[in-house]
Amino acid sequence: MKFEFADLIAEYSLPFTLLSKGEGYHDQDNGGRWVEGEESKTNEEGILVPLPSKLVMDSGGTLTTKDRLLIVTKAIPLNAECVFRNATYTVFEETEWNDYADFYKYVLKHSSQKK
Repeated sequence: MKFEFADLIAEYSLPFTLLSKGEGYHDQDNGGRWVEGEESKTNEEGILVPLPSKLVMDSGGTLTTKDRLLIVTKAIPLNAECVFRNATYTVFEETEWNDYADFYKYVLKHSSQKK
């Protein structure tokens, strides 16, 4: 049995843009040349909240107050980028909750202003 949070997440979700890159491959018809994965841009929704101050302090400088937590109902690839309120964040770390609940939790590292 899993805990169900999808309705609660939907109620408090905000829109963001997800920029991700597909996996590359070796094109065997072209001498094994590496072909980069294609970039995709999708509109998503999730809960984006500031990191708890204890987590920022315990990170030893790895995390800052500009970083965020993201809670969503579907998986997002690591190293994808999220654009939210004119700031870009990189999906930095995933906390695995899928065995117990119907959501995914990620740490987003602030990387720049809007691209």
